[in-house]
Amino acid sequence: MLKKTYLTKEQQIKRSFKKGIIVSFIIVIGVVMLYQFYIIPQVKKSEKSKILIDLSKEENQMNIIALNKDINQGELITEDMIKTVTYDKELLPTDILKDREEIEDKVARMNLKANTIVTNSMLLEREDVLTSDLRKQDFDHILLNVNLQPGNFIDIRYRKKDGSDFVVASKKKILDRNDGIMITNITEKERNYINNSTVLASLTGAVLYTTIYVDPENQPPAKITYEINKNIKEIIEKDPNIIRSSQEELKNRINQENNNDNNKEEIDITKNHSDKSKDEFKPMFIE
Repeated sequence: MLKKTYLTKEQQIKRSFKKGIIVSFIIVIGVVMLYQFYIIPQVKKSEKSKILIDLSKEENQMNIIALNKDINQGELITEDMIKTVTYDKELLPTDILKDREEIEDKVARMNLKANTIVTNSMLLEREDVLTSDLRKQDFDHILLNVNLQPGNFIDIRYRKKDGSDFVVASKKKILDRNDGIMITNITEKERNYINNSTVLASLTGAVLYTTIYVDPENQPPAKITYEINKNIKEIIEKDPNIIRSSQEELKNRINQENNNDNNKEEIDITKNHSDKSKDEFKPMFIE
C-alpha cells in the first residue's frame, strides 16, 4: 500500500504562497487584458465620439446678433444695444442677423426684450418708420429727375424764379415711378408742406422738383428750409380744392416744357437735315 505523504506546516505555507502568487498573476494578467482589449478601446471610442460630437456642434454653431437691453417700438438700434452670441444654426430662423453692420439705420418694428435674437422681420429702415399718419402718395406735378427709379432717395425742393432754393421734404424713398408720376410715403406734416409749396408755386411761377441722393446710406437727410406761407395756408383752409387745381397747373407747365423741348429737338433735326440736303445739291466746280 502506498503511504500518504504529509507536508509539513512550512511546506503547506510555501505551497499556499505559490498558489497565491499564481492566482494573483492570473488576476493581474486578466485585468491587464480587460483594460487592454475592452475598457481602453471603449474609453477611446467614447472620447472619439465626444470629439466628433463637439466638432459637429462647432460646425453647427454660428455668431448672431442679440439685444442686451429692452428696446421700444420705433427706437433706433445702436451698437451699444446689441451683442454677439453663438447659437445652433439648426434652431435659428432664416432671416437672422449675423453681422453688426446689418442693424445700421434700423429701428424696432415692435417692443423687444433683452436677449432677443434679432431678425429682419423685427426691424424697419429708419426712413420707413411707421407712424399713424404715414400714407402712400403719388405725385404728378413735381419735376422728376430723368434717371429717377424705385429705391432712390430724394429731396423735394422748391425753386423760385429768382433761383433761390428750399427743401420741402427730405430723403423720401421712391416706391415706384411711371413716367412723370412718382410714389412715396409721406406724413401729414410733409403733406402740408408739399401742398403749401404747390399752391405757392402755381401762383408765383416757381417749380417743385426732385434731387437724388448719391450715397443714401452715408448721406443724412437734408434740413427742411421751406417755411409754411401763412397766407397760402389760409387760402387752403378756405378752399381745399385749390390744391388740386394748383397741382394741375404745375403738371401742365411740366408737360408744356417737355413739348417745347421735343419741338425744339424736331426743329433742330429738320434744320440739320435741310442743311445737309443743301450741301448735297451744291454745284461742284472742277478745275
